[in-house]
Amino acid sequence: MKHFYILAAALLCLCSCAKEQNVKLIPYPNEVSVKSGEFVAAGADINYDTEDELTVNAINAFAQQLGFVSGKESSVNPGSGKGFIFTADGNLAAEEYEIHVRKQKVEVKASTFNGFNYALQTLRQLLPVEIYGSEPAPEVKWTIQCIDIKDAPRFAY
Repeated sequence: MKHFYILAAALLCLCSCAKEQNVKLIPYPNEVSVKSGEFVAAGADINYDTEDELTVNAINAFAQQLGFVSGKESSVNPGSGKGFIFTADGNLAAEEYEIHVRKQKVEVKASTFNGFNYALQTLRQLLPVEIYGSEPAPEVKWTIQCIDIKDAPRFAY
């Protein structure tokens, strides 16, 4: 009987963690919190609040690829708004980033190009695999699960 309770407790623990484990990211971020709902990425506005040219170029490349594969172009603009919002946050470490996906917007915060670059790589992984494709895939459901992610390199190199 004691073994039954131990097995039941172990299964209960596994089931309670299952939601977070459905998020397949490599490398896996330091903090992940899955929420309910989805953000529709195809055709969403993309806004940025950074003057770093490398970051702006990376955001533009992301927007072009998303527009190409989804079949719905996104406008890319400086400033804030709705849709994707990339904001420079000097309180974050050089390679740290945060992503907050809600039904109406995706907030991405980082302090440097490296942080934004890592965040963009994570966003691509949250989208359907066709984001990496060379063919349009407008029939795909271009959504991102609502989620909070906080990440920074674990080791200094």
